[in-house]
Amino acid sequence: MVLVAAGVLALVAAGAAWGVLLWASRDLPTVDGLRHYRPPVVTSVLSADGRLVGEFFEEQRYVVPYERIPRHVIDAFVAAEDAGFFQHRGVDPMGMARAALRNAREGRLAQGGSTITQQVTRSFLLTREKSFERKLKEVILATRIEETLDKEQILHLYLNQIFLGHGAYGVEAAARLYFGKHVEDLTLAEAALVAGLPQAPSRYTPIHHYDAARARQRYVLDQMADNGFVSRPEAEAAFAEPLCFARKRDLARTEAPHYVEEVRRALVARYGHDAVYREGLEVETAMEWPLQEAAREAVAAGTALVDRRLGYRGPVARLPPEEVPAELSRIDAERRASGGSCAVVPGIEPPPLPPLTEGERLRGVVDEARDGWATVRLGSHMGVLLLSDVRWAVERDPERPRRRLEKVGKALASGDVVRVRVLAPDEDMAGTLGPGRRAARLALEHEVEVDGALLSMRLSDGAVLAMVGGRDFEADEFNLVTQARRQAGSTFKPFVYAAALDDPRRAYTPSTIVLDAPVVGFKEGDGGEREVWKPGNADGDFLGDTTFRRGLILSRNNVTLRILQDIGVPWLREYLGRFGFESELRAELGMGLGSNEVTLWEMVRAYSVFATLGDRRSPWLVARVRDRDGKVLEETREGELAAAMDPATAFVMVNLLTDVVRSGTATRALALEVPLAGKTGTTNGFKDAWFMGFTPEVLSGVWVGFRQPRSLGPGQYGADCALPIWIDYMRAVLPRYPKTDFRVPSGVEWATVDAATGRLARDDSDRRVRVAFREGTAPTDLAPAKGEVDPADFFSADKEL
Repeated sequence: MVLVAAGVLALVAAGAAWGVLLWASRDLPTVDGLRHYRPPVVTSVLSADGRLVGEFFEEQRYVVPYERIPRHVIDAFVAAEDAGFFQHRGVDPMGMARAALRNAREGRLAQGGSTITQQVTRSFLLTREKSFERKLKEVILATRIEETLDKEQILHLYLNQIFLGHGAYGVEAAARLYFGKHVEDLTLAEAALVAGLPQAPSRYTPIHHYDAARARQRYVLDQMADNGFVSRPEAEAAFAEPLCFARKRDLARTEAPHYVEEVRRALVARYGHDAVYREGLEVETAMEWPLQEAAREAVAAGTALVDRRLGYRGPVARLPPEEVPAELSRIDAERRASGGSCAVVPGIEPPPLPPLTEGERLRGVVDEARDGWATVRLGSHMGVLLLSDVRWAVERDPERPRRRLEKVGKALASGDVVRVRVLAPDEDMAGTLGPGRRAARLALEHEVEVDGALLSMRLSDGAVLAMVGGRDFEADEFNLVTQARRQAGSTFKPFVYAAALDDPRRAYTPSTIVLDAPVVGFKEGDGGEREVWKPGNADGDFLGDTTFRRGLILSRNNVTLRILQDIGVPWLREYLGRFGFESELRAELGMGLGSNEVTLWEMVRAYSVFATLGDRRSPWLVARVRDRDGKVLEETREGELAAAMDPATAFVMVNLLTDVVRSGTATRALALEVPLAGKTGTTNGFKDAWFMGFTPEVLSGVWVGFRQPRSLGPGQYGADCALPIWIDYMRAVLPRYPKTDFRVPSGVEWATVDAATGRLARDDSDRRVRVAFREGTAPTDLAPAKGEVDPADFFSADKEL
């Protein structure tokens, strides 16, 4: 009877259990989808030479195949999370029993007792809700996963999916985040630390809770030793190994931020946000990394030089004596944190103070300032500022640039916190500090307000080789290349001269005589009203009769305006359509001097018409986009090309712009010793400084000014502010794009003319220049001999131009 009752109870229990299983199994998701693992992954942006320059993601994950994950990394996670993983079939009854006892003891669901397979189930197929029904479903699904996938497949899912803190998902992302290396390069010590994170990444992160992370690392290593994954001596040696944590950085904001941001915007516009941030695109750009770095350095150095001409902005702070020791300690701490290859983490003994290095920038506190020098304490180091290295540090006054400091003590005082750059880390200062004294020689710096931008394009295909949209992306993400519309100044004049050469109603040539004399016209005022306008030349002087050619190479405002008055603003406005400007261009006389606001991107595209001998070349950034499976989604081999100008006219313009460099406003570019052409530009009130220049291979433009327009100061011309940046950048370009000559198209003839009159030069003339003309338009009459009166002086027709 008892046996019968027991049998009945067993059947009832079995039936109840079966019923519960059926109830829990209703509407369960299928596990078959786990065979096709496609989680959100990182989109990578690469330079043309394969350097990683940017990443976009919502979850920082890099899926790696199981074969790339080292055995000791796998063992560390298994030991920490599920030591019986290779023995059970998805569920560990003993582990669940231990969890049940703890839950009963605490009266709540405090512990899950989940296996790795159950964690995979929860991560992919269920929510993280703590309930009996969810737990039961988890058990059922875990057994189904084990029936569907092998152990390696389950670990592949787990180790790529798991969250490991600070936005990192999966072991590859964690290896990069914490140690700056790939997962296959992790040591046992590093693997144990990472394997200790899944239980509570925010609690065990070594970045903020180093002691807790070390305790967790100790636990993982003990588990590995206890379960036979490593020997006890191996575990002890791993725990004793010093840890070097990587410095966290956002590639998209540090490597080439404005370039990468423009790429991001284009990708989102084309493919949508989810594809860019979740689908792991591989994006190859046209960027040449060495040139991008050269551009960044040239803009940084050039704008700092322009800013120094305006004077010293003053110290960062001025400290009373009692606050100096704390500041010196902060300087040392910051140098420890930034020096060396390891990040400083609270809880780890800080690394030794690194030695000063040439070019290093840091803060210092002025100890003593005299007439010819000042001593500066750089934390635990000592430096000296000599008068020759602080001459620029006069009281700041944009209306009086380029003054010189006479005494160091006029600019600096004891207790001043200053920015400095190390010129020489260890120099004999016996002449300053006394016999046997050595110190670092320093240069004074300050926070730079002047900004700049650079855009460089390869002419053969339109590839953007480098783009710098401003000095500091962190301070302002606004891109001065693509978003800032600024007056172009004299860099706009070549479009007027090209329009005159192409005007079918006129017969302009480089030798046409134009009167350089005052011009009266109208322009639009700030309130939109018409105002009388009487522009002058930069030097305040007038040349009288001069040639069309000299008007451009010397950038004579009034010559340009007389030409524009003659051809008419409507003709210029129509003609400008072929250069691709998208900004609104006001039809007024001032447009000939660059009164309209345009972007640097537009100017580079417009100048490509000259540089390519007549074709408008559109710049482009993205060379190729692949999806996560390697399928090419788009590919660009060259930018859009549109015929815009007769090649002969374009070459005449190139020849004129070459002469701007040879004998005009851009002669300092002759130092590059290669064929090149270009035009300087300065706007009214010295608010904008430009240089647009090109070789036969590369076209680059530079703009310098303040983000909020204001004067750079009297005398701050494009030749002084923008051209030096262009030259510095081009020094990096030229070795990669060797010297060639500008190609001469058909329809061009040459003549040796007198530079002053534009007529054919006599053999004994000292003003002989070789000039390009469109075929059939070269002069045929000789220039007057020395001492001979020019008959043209008796006529006024030419003067009316």
